Amino acid sequence: MSGVATLALIVSTGGAAHAATGPVRIWNHWTRLCLQPASLEELAAVVQKPCDGGDLQAWAYQKVTGTRYKFINLADNLCLNEFDPLDFNARVLMVQCVRVSNEEWQTHASLPHEAVPLESRSGNTDTRYCIDANLGEAVLMYGCLFSPSQSWAIL
Repeated sequence: MSGVATLALIVSTGGAAHAATGPVRIWNHWTRLCLQPASLEELAAVVQKPCDGGDLQAWAYQKVTGTRYKFINLADNLCLNEFDPLDFNARVLMVQCVRVSNEEWQTHASLPHEAVPLESRSGNTDTRYCIDANLGEAVLMYGCLFSPSQSWAIL
């Protein structure tokens, strides 16, 4: 990923600034594809593409607390966001990073990690809705099944 081994990124979230760690790739165990924004525009869908080590697939993660994280794309500096009212097939989009629970994700393990779910923390609670890769090119929210299509390597 552009030859950068470790990055400290400061993301302002409306309060104190927090350090983020990266770059990392986020790839799915079922599809073997990497997450990236569909474009560099705000509100772009988050899609799966073959892992190529390109800038669009470079992410940083910011620990919120425990095993809750925010994910920042390093190409556009936008955050991974559970955008729609939380339900099956809710969209995951790229938005300006702010302090909002829709940008927090429960991984149930400390990062970096080989296999974790990305469970939405929308409403400041573990929602039991996870990012699923088995619904097409764009990833969508689905009930957490802890299946390979919801298992992500963040390394």
